[in-house]
Amino acid sequence: MIKIAPRRSSLGPGDPLPGKEPTLPPTPSLLPDQFEDFTERVLSAHRFCPGGIRRVTRVERWGRRGDFQDGIDFEGAFSDRKTAAWQCKRQDKLTPADVREAVRVCTFKADEYYLVFSGEASRDARNEIKKFPRWQLLDRRGLNRMLNDVPLHKRRDVLDQTWDRRTRQFLLNVPGADAFLSLDTFVADRTRSSAPLNDCGPRIGRNAEIEAMRTALNRAHDWPSVVTVAGPGGRGKTRLLTEALQEFQQANPQVPVICLFPGRVVDQAALDELPHTPAVVVVDDAHRDPA
Repeated sequence: MIKIAPRRSSLGPGDPLPGKEPTLPPTPSLLPDQFEDFTERVLSAHRFCPGGIRRVTRVERWGRRGDFQDGIDFEGAFSDRKTAAWQCKRQDKLTPADVREAVRVCTFKADEYYLVFSGEASRDARNEIKKFPRWQLLDRRGLNRMLNDVPLHKRRDVLDQTWDRRTRQFLLNVPGADAFLSLDTFVADRTRSSAPLNDCGPRIGRNAEIEAMRTALNRAHDWPSVVTVAGPGGRGKTRLLTEALQEFQQANPQVPVICLFPGRVVDQAALDELPHTPAVVVVDDAHRDPA
């Protein structure tokens, strides 16, 4: 299979996105496979929603591309334990006949079904899906609402993986240099085999140090507000820290873990990017800017 790269925009600074709804993610510009990938990213990121919001807790692609898929693209579950299935439609328009056909071909068993449409659903399409009690329409606006539930650093990852940085900055209304990265992005930069210093090799030893970090991050007990990881350069401090934080993020998806961009000064703009919920903020090489 030939992988087609996402379409890149040629926006100038501050230029609006094309189309009638420039404040919404430009999903009509995506190819079918790209729209499926975007939907999967939004659903996966929804696991990290803070607070008591009903959120997606699991999403899996149902089979491989080209397989018989029982009329769905993804299956998963919500935080209230209701199972769900999602069927993606990258189309220029969605007619009532399209809705009926999507329901007809679905043989997968779930509590709830979502027809995910790349455009904005018409009144006729919405009226049609109301005839099927367990089905809902999730269109371009609905996907955007789900994305807005997600912490800023996760929204940034979803948009960056689908479009370009300028598009993401316009959609999030956050211009300028990024202050914080998600843990996934921070780790990805350290696991590139092309980097002169990387974390691709096996970790040997340091079990006591890893356990100490796990204890410091354990939210079941009183945990320290500041944890300092100190040691000579080149001993693997950052690698141990990111390993412990990845475990922590897996166990605590609702607690954002964000990393200060290398060399970034913590100014007011950076502070404005911080989530308005309890979070773990990582400052690598903090000794370079003690203030």
